Amino acid sequence: MLGSAMRSFGGRFGRALSACRSEPTCDHRRTIWNEFNASHTKGSNNSNSAGGEHDSFYDSTVQEYAMKPIQVLTLRQMLEFGYKAQTDKAKQLKSARYVQTELPRRLARRLMDLQLLPYIVVTNPHIRRVYDAYYHAFQTLRVQPP
Repeated sequence: MLGSAMRSFGGRFGRALSACRSEPTCDHRRTIWNEFNASHTKGSNNSNSAGGEHDSFYDSTVQEYAMKPIQVLTLRQMLEFGYKAQTDKAKQLKSARYVQTELPRRLARRLMDLQLLPYIVVTNPHIRRVYDAYYHAFQTLRVQPP
């Protein structure tokens, strides 16, 4: 039974993945995750698969942050800024603000990359822990006041 569900899931995922590559926003992956997860968690007593753990997957905030442009820095720029910031408090504050705005965007992009993986990959407990750690870091940094 699980084999046939995975085959039908795989076909839908392939179509959604190709659609995601051509569209700037991609809600197909969430639909597929919903369908597969809902059909296999009904009647389950496992609290991890009942939805609480997967709430982060449906968070559109991740998608919003991932779509924001990132500012590219070279290693030279970081070193120069770091040397100047050692004594200048204003530069230290500017550096902290940059990290506070840039890091959630980059974490959101990694989360989106993980969301595009096949469902069976994300069910691996080690991958799931990585995903949860990224999501927790994203939420923690995102809600901090400037």
